[in-house]
Amino acid sequence: MRNACVGLSAAFAIGLISSSAAIAGDNFISEIRAGALAHDQGFTSHKEDGVDASGEIVFGDTGWLGDGWTLRPDIGGDFNTDGKTNQAYIGMLAGHRLLGPIFFDVGAGGAWHDGKLDTTDPDRHSLGCRVLFHLEGDLGVNLGENWAVMAHIDHISNADLCDRNEGLTNLGVLIGYRFN
Repeated sequence: MRNACVGLSAAFAIGLISSSAAIAGDNFISEIRAGALAHDQGFTSHKEDGVDASGEIVFGDTGWLGDGWTLRPDIGGDFNTDGKTNQAYIGMLAGHRLLGPIFFDVGAGGAWHDGKLDTTDPDRHSLGCRVLFHLEGDLGVNLGENWAVMAHIDHISNADLCDRNEGLTNLGVLIGYRFN
C-alpha cells in the first residue's frame, strides 16, 4: 500500500508541476467546489450515518488530454456531521463537456481517513488501512460562465491491499465556482 500511495503522490506532483501554463497564469486555482453528501450510501451495505460537508479545490488544466478534455489536480475533503468517518484526498480529475452546458468529471487519487481500521461495531466500517484509494465522479451543468451544479459520487477503498476492505461511498450535490 505504501508504494501505491507514493505512486499516487508522485503522479499528483508531476501533474501539478507540469501544468506550467496554469501555474504561471492567472488560473493556478481554477475552481472551488462545496456541497453536501449523504454519508455511506454504498451499494452493498450502509453502516454509518450522517451528512458530509464536502469541499474541493481544483487546480488549472495540465493540457495533457487535448481539445475538449481537461486533466486537473484536485484536493478536498468530506467531513461527517455525525462523528463518523472523515476523509481528505488528493488526485487528478479528467473532465469533458457532453452537450451544451452538461459535463462530467471522473477522478482518482489517494485519501487519508480517520475511520475505523478493524472493528466489530455494527455502525462503523472496517476500512483496513489509514491511506486508501479515492475515486470520484460528477455529472454537472454549467449555470453561466462561473457557476455549476453537480451530482457527485465519492468512494474510498483499499482495493483488498489490507486485511479489511469494506469501502465507503458518499452521494450528493456540489456547487462549483470557476475563476476565469
